[in-house]
Amino acid sequence: MIPQGFRAFFLVVLLGFSSFAGAAIDFYRGVVPVKSQSTQQRERAAKQAFAQVVVRLSGSSRSLELDAIRQAQARALKYVVQFQYVALDDPEFLAEGYTEQISLQFSPVSIRKLLMASDKYWPTNRPSTLVWLVEDSLDYGKQFVSNDIAPEVMKGFVHTAAERGLPLTYPLLDLQDQMRLSADQVWQLDDEAILVASQRYNADVVLVGRFSSTSKGEYLATWQFFHRGDSRVYDSRNNDAAELGAYALNPLADYLGNRYAIVPTEEQSPAVVMQLSGISSFANYRAALDYLEKMAAVSLLQLSAVRDDTLLLSLGTEASVERFVSVVALDGRMEQQESVGDLPAWQQTAQGTQENPLRFRWLR
Repeated sequence: MIPQGFRAFFLVVLLGFSSFAGAAIDFYRGVVPVKSQSTQQRERAAKQAFAQVVVRLSGSSRSLELDAIRQAQARALKYVVQFQYVALDDPEFLAEGYTEQISLQFSPVSIRKLLMASDKYWPTNRPSTLVWLVEDSLDYGKQFVSNDIAPEVMKGFVHTAAERGLPLTYPLLDLQDQMRLSADQVWQLDDEAILVASQRYNADVVLVGRFSSTSKGEYLATWQFFHRGDSRVYDSRNNDAAELGAYALNPLADYLGNRYAIVPTEEQSPAVVMQLSGISSFANYRAALDYLEKMAAVSLLQLSAVRDDTLLLSLGTEASVERFVSVVALDGRMEQQESVGDLPAWQQTAQGTQENPLRFRWLR
């Protein structure tokens, strides 16, 4: 069953969807049902909403176990910048005595500062995930799943995507898709066919799911995701169609959060040296610097030199060089260039140094 606080947040998210393909995520908002507008109810709701936001912005529910996070959660209202009440008309909530829900907006600066000081922070620039789903049913055999065919399953995906901060997209399942990929190929987890059909959507991550239900109502599923040459396969068993989304997306969110979250260190932020070419105008120059300065992974930006259309930059960052490069790749605004030099890779100086700077070309 979906927890009360997240169920309320889920209902609000659904109101903003005209379809199940893609949606803006309000990363710093939590929504919780309440039985009154009393101070006690508001404080309780703030703690629950705080937990929603922390999990979404850290990339892991384990963050809630840290002492610093627990202490901050006890004072959750201090992190709230705005809240409002909205009437409820959901029968399930009404039966439990809830009459309205409270939507709480938390301070992005304060939440980020808290996570960077005590745990880790996953920036809101998230990889997009394309979801292919196939069900093997007794009545229809293997078929692609859409909102028309399995609304409870799709609602579960929407809920968990909002809960974990994962932007999802879904295939059109039009003639072009059907010519390139069949339900049988998805069921067989045909990697090559799946990835070829997915190229059309230009997603950062491809998630594939196949599931069936037993005569006792148990759902048996296998999931696989692909991301930048990496792949994971995992299984799930559960008794509720609405929970399939959680079993599919939580492992993916944990994986992506671990890969892209910024982990602070006790040492001073190290400098990463970058050589950025393609700066052919002042507009490009200003756009590139603005982009880098606003990156969550960058704490300091210094221009060291300019030559023709190329800038030499020194960036303070708490992310590793590999993680910084991965974050930049998500935006598509800069293209990484190969390092130049005749030395074999094992004899070259580490990337991101003055002797061997990261090389990028500005695209837009």
